[in-house]
Amino acid sequence: MEPPRERERGVAMNANKARVIKLICEIYKQHSGGGALHIVLDDGNTEDRHIQWCIDNAILNNGFCTTEEEPIYLECAQRLLKMTERQRGIAIRDAFKEPIMRALD
Repeated sequence: MEPPRERERGVAMNANKARVIKLICEIYKQHSGGGALHIVLDDGNTEDRHIQWCIDNAILNNGFCTTEEEPIYLECAQRLLKMTERQRGIAIRDAFKEPIMRALD
């Protein structure tokens, strides 16, 4: 049996992953591609520096998303940064398995 601290961290990680999946689905409902997170969500560039680049250059400063969309992109990016690169890849892959995503094809 895993220690309580590890279990709590696992529960928090699962909640973070679930929220990331929901945010990715929201992004794709509005765009056919990953919009301001395109290089992360569509191209698989999931290193911290890629996500930070999106925050600095596509989300906050360059107008690649509307004022209304900005909080969705920013929350998604910030939550992705809390994950390992492997966890990010899994969350992104799992987002594309969601029924809403299949309905967008």
